[in-house]
Parts: sequence; C-alpha cells; structure tokens
Amino acid sequence: MKEGEKSLDPQLWHACAGGMVQMPSVNTKVFYFPQGHAEHAQSNVDFGDSFRIPPLILCRVGSVKFLADPETDEVFSKITLIPLRNSELENEDSDGFDGNVSENSEKPSSFAKTLTQSDANNGGGFSVPRYCAETIFPRLDYSAEPPVQTVIAKDVHGEVWKFRHIYRGTPRRHLLTTGWSSFVNQKKLVAGDSIVFLRGENAQLYVGIRRAKRGIVNGLETPSGWSSSNGSCGLGVGGFGGAFSVFLREENNKMLRNGIGDGGVGGNLGGGRVKVSGESVKEAMRLAASNQTFEVVYYPRASTPEFCVKVSAVKAAMRIQWCSGMRFKMPFETEDSSRISWFMGTISSVHVVDPIRWPNSPWRLLQSLAARVTFNQNAYFSGLFYASSTAATAMSNLIPALTFVFAAILGYEKIDLRSLRNAAKILGTICCVSGALTMAFLKGNKLLHMEFFPDSKHLTASGDDTWILGCLLLLASSVFWSCWMIMQVPISSSVPDHILSTFWMCLFSTIQSAIFALLKEQNLQSWILNTPLQISCSLYAGIGIAVSCFIQSWCISEKGPLYCAMFNPLATVITALVSATFLQEELYIGSLVGAIGVITGLYIVLWGKAKDFDGRKQELPQPNMVDDEISNRIDLEEPLLAEKSEYVTESKMEP
Repeated sequence: MKEGEKSLDPQLWHACAGGMVQMPSVNTKVFYFPQGHAEHAQSNVDFGDSFRIPPLILCRVGSVKFLADPETDEVFSKITLIPLRNSELENEDSDGFDGNVSENSEKPSSFAKTLTQSDANNGGGFSVPRYCAETIFPRLDYSAEPPVQTVIAKDVHGEVWKFRHIYRGTPRRHLLTTGWSSFVNQKKLVAGDSIVFLRGENAQLYVGIRRAKRGIVNGLETPSGWSSSNGSCGLGVGGFGGAFSVFLREENNKMLRNGIGDGGVGGNLGGGRVKVSGESVKEAMRLAASNQTFEVVYYPRASTPEFCVKVSAVKAAMRIQWCSGMRFKMPFETEDSSRISWFMGTISSVHVVDPIRWPNSPWRLLQSLAARVTFNQNAYFSGLFYASSTAATAMSNLIPALTFVFAAILGYEKIDLRSLRNAAKILGTICCVSGALTMAFLKGNKLLHMEFFPDSKHLTASGDDTWILGCLLLLASSVFWSCWMIMQVPISSSVPDHILSTFWMCLFSTIQSAIFALLKEQNLQSWILNTPLQISCSLYAGIGIAVSCFIQSWCISEKGPLYCAMFNPLATVITALVSATFLQEELYIGSLVGAIGVITGLYIVLWGKAKDFDGRKQELPQPNMVDDEISNRIDLEEPLLAEKSEYVTESKMEP
C-alpha cells in the first residue's frame, strides 16, 4: 500500500459504494475481462497489438484494499489478481463474494439521503429524515426544551466531525445546524450529492459521501453501455440467477460509448474523478496475458459494469443458449441506493462487440430491448424511471390541455373567443396547467419549514439526455390518457350503462395484464401475496381503478372529457397537502402559488362549462317542453288504457 493510503472499514466502504456492489473475497476465483477494464478508464485505451490478449482470464484474488479518494471522498478498491491456468478452473471454490460485509458480522444500520438545494446551501442546515434521526443517531432527549445534542461522526479518512442535532420548527423536525456548513464547504457538496450515515460497532457513527454522477461537460454523467442504432443496450457478464447482468449503477444505460470505432474504448467517465489511466489498463492486460500478478483499481460508482466477475456466474451464463426474443431481468438501484428494482426486458440480438480483437468474447454479447405492456402505463413508468417523480407529476398535469386540444379538434368542445364562456375554458386550461408546472419547477422560499419535491434538482440538469427521454415518455403517457378520455365520449353513447362498460374494461385489462405478467414472471412463487400490505395494495388498486373508471366514464358522458380532465391537476395539490401534513416534507412558496393557480384555473373552466349547460337549456324548443307536460298530465288523468284505445279505434272508423 502506498504511503498515505489508509484502508477503510469494509462496512463503511460498502455503505458508501451502494447495495448492489459485490466485492470478491481473498483467494476466490474470478474472470478478469480486459474489455470491461478498458471501459473503466478515464481515457481511451488504444489496444494496439493486443490480439494475443484473451477476452477473459481466470484469476485468483490475492488481496482487496478498501480505499477512499483523499480529495473527493469517493470510495474505490484495489484488487490484486493472480492469473491461473485454465486447468485450475475445475477446482472451483465457493463464490466468496461480499455482497455487503462479511458473513460473520451483522449488517450495520445505514441511511442515505440525496441533498436538496437547501441542504447544500452555505450557511444552512441539514434536514434529517425521521428514520435516520431515530435509528442511526444517538437517542435524543425529547423532555428537554428544545431537544438538542451533539452528534460526533467520523468520515472515510478518520476525521471527526461534530454536528449540533436539534428538534425544532413548526411542525417539528430534526436538523443538523452548527458544524454542517463547514462540512459542506470542506467536502464541496452540492445539491444532488448524497450523504451516508452509518452506525457501526460500539455505536460509532460514520459519515460518507456519494457524489452525484456528472459528465464531462457538467451535466449528469454520460452512462456507459454499447448501443445499437435502435436504442438497445448491451449487456455485460455478471450473475443473478445464472443470467447475464451488468451491475450497472444507473438507470440511464442506453447511450453510445465513445471510441469504439477508432481502435480504443474508455474515456467515458465523468470529470476525471475516476483516476484509472489508460496506461495502467494496458499494463494490467500485459501482465495478465503473461501470467504475472497484476493490480486493478475499481470505482463502484462509475456506472460501468464490474470487470472481475465470479466464476460461477460466467460458467452459468455460458451454459445458456442465448438467442433473440429471450426474456431477462436485471437489477437497478436508485440514485441514493435506497432501493433496488428489477428491470424486465427482451434480448433483441446476440453478437460479439469487437469481432476483430476478441471474436469469442462474451463481454456485452447480448443486446436488449425493453418490453412494453401497454402504451400508457409503460410510457408513464418508463418516463418516471428515466426522469423523476417531479417531472412525472408535472407532465401528468398536461392531460387537461391535451384533452382540450383533442376535444376541440374532434368537435366535442367549441372554440369561439367571441364567447365569454369559451374564452374562460381556454384561459382556465392555461392557468391550471401553468399552476401545476409552477408547483414542480418553481420552488422559491420555504414555507412552514417543510420540504416539497425534494428531487426537483433533476429538472434543472441541462444536457441530460435521459431526462429528456423521460419527459418525452411522460408526455406520451399524457397523450394516451387524453385519448382514453376522448374515446369515452363515443363509448358512453353506444354503451350508456357505465357499470357494464367499466366491467368490460376491467375484465379485458385483467386478461391482458395476466398474459403479459405470465410472460414476464413465470415463477409462480413470485405471485404469492405474503404480507398484509401486499394484499391491501392489490385490493386497493383493483377496487380503486374500477371505481375511478366508473366515475370518470359517467362524468365524461354527462359533462364531457375536458370537465373530467380538469380535476387531474387537483391530485398534485392534494399530494402536496398530504405530504406536508403527514410526511413533514418542506413546502415552498412556489408550491403555494402553483396550487392557487391550479384551483383558480379549475374553477374558471367549471364556470365556462356551467355556462355551456345553461346555454344548451335555453336553446331547447319550448313547445316540446309544453307538450311533454300536457302529455304527462293527460296520462295521469286517464289511467284506463283500454278506454283510450277504444276511443282511438272509433275515431278511425268514422267516415
């Protein structure tokens, strides 16, 4: 170990690296992939005369060092690999991969939070989530007034930091005040970075940092991944259930890597933060090919696949006859590594990435194409996946405007600016959508010391292609939903029984969803509902969708599609109020202004629609109304139908 390099506690290292990181244990066997190592470099790697380097090399792990960058606090590791003969592959040992910490030690309690703009402001404080304050921090004496304590935490370099932890505000919340500003300044934290708190052995508190992934031109980090012209992404070699898995660190993995066609790869890591030079990669390849011990440096937050893969995973993957159309799933973790979700897809093609240098390499052998179940739901959730919850909330409020445009094109709504009621509908739609977008994009000063839309930082990430893709998908979802509302007009005319139409919609939706779900998840054990929460959520979703479809169908038949769509932005207001009341999230002035705009626009449109119905009533012919009243009175005064029939017959028989 070089002078100045200090080994980290493995628990703290894994907490900062993320939940999906798997590190090999000493004396375990792995396959080293030179192509993957080249992708990990900060500059293009010119392979030159590297034709004799095999695509994968069997190695034994000699040592693993858990380290942290002295400037950025980013964790990385140095792995010593000892090449082995292929004959030693048969004597395979256990996997020996550390998914988090050693098997004998208990998993420590840790918590990560993505910093908001207010958290990263110089001179401000850090809003501590309640879970972190109650499970990670030392117990706070709530009997004191105010409840306050000093929290002492060590960073990855062993430096001690002292923070003043206080419980105050209206409503009350946990804050780190004194000491936080100096920590932010020295660590150069910005909005989007994540702070990690870990409670280790002997109740020792640690603090770590996960830097937001940024690209070479100050945008979010350009993701890694081989790409084809149709937007599919390549898959590396890994292992979850015997399948290829890339262990990618980010959701946005559908961009073309630089330097594929000019004799090199690499150079795709952001801002020079990953200090892996192309020369060190070439030296490691040379030593590996000559059966000499070599060392590799691995940054787990670099958004590139792991290039030291356990032997069992590679062998299991190589035994599968991969072909186009096969289904697969692989894990992704959120930006703050708070949860891991599984992504379902379909293999679109199977081919070697570099047939000249490595014609038999399994690295990124597969290309995947995301599967779509239904246009609306998958467009929405994919947009939420690539963008953010804030963008999804804002884009969904475009439904009233889109519905109004479609309804006007199809003739369901009148556009006559000379009419006050029609002008009100146009003005109300613009006001409603503008207010909803204001809630998402304009924050302003804090109100009531609560935080609303904590991930709004993603909306200002210019140059982020995946965010643009997410917004386009959310826009497509809004278009599909608006079309559904428009289609309810002819459906309501042909099927006036809304209970019956709702029944058929839910029935065919269930059949369609069941078919696609069976194709995606063929393991019947995954269908079992084990917890009361799963059962209640399933019941709520089924009953809620049925009731919602019935109410919307009835409302559209009575009032029109625009009237129904105008209530959609109200969900944003309700979400803001409920979150601020029960979840203690911060509320900003921009959110209040946007909510007022949404409600104002909503009632302007309702006023215009009310005038529409008043005008329609006045346009009804008066004689028909009188005739109906006389007819009803005569029917009541003549209860004997037989006598009425005889009168009519005798009248017709008179000459």
